[in-house]
Amino acid sequence: MEVIKIALKLITPPAIEPVTLDEVKLHLRLSSGSMAGTLTTVQSIVPGAQVVAADYGLVGTGVDVLGYRALVNLNSGTNGAGGKVDVKIQEANEDVDAKYIDWYGGVFEQVTEANDNAVQEIEYTGIKRYIRVVATVAVADCDFGADVIREQSYNTEDTLLTSLTTTARKYCAGFQNRAYITQTWSLWLDN
Repeated sequence: MEVIKIALKLITPPAIEPVTLDEVKLHLRLSSGSMAGTLTTVQSIVPGAQVVAADYGLVGTGVDVLGYRALVNLNSGTNGAGGKVDVKIQEANEDVDAKYIDWYGGVFEQVTEANDNAVQEIEYTGIKRYIRVVATVAVADCDFGADVIREQSYNTEDTLLTSLTTTARKYCAGFQNRAYITQTWSLWLDN
């Protein structure tokens, strides 16, 4: 009986893990301990009566969201007769007017007299450092404001948690003799 030798070599390891660091933290219920310790609110457009402004001419203040999860709130008050408000989120790597571009997921529902006096929110999931809110106010003055709620992520043990996630995936994949994540291997046989 001839013995065949087999050799395996990992060529391309998995680029991601089956669970994200945020999912691990959520499952472990990790937080900084207090809501006040992790949340800050920054106004982009100060609440109040906003005058008619065409073509997104009402430009909010840029807010640094690097290292934060961000939620943008549009707080609409009462619209003037026939007033309409269109609001969108813009993003940039630098807080310079010419650098801001529209963020693809950041268009709020148009506010009219039929749906004013309400709050709309959009979570910013982009990758730029700064965001701001810009608005068009049509026909009549409208009361509204926009703010960014920033949540500081808890990262004291991020390196350890990431390492444990990788170790757990490798152990489970070895135990079940299967790959959970796309990867490339080379197989050599001696015959």
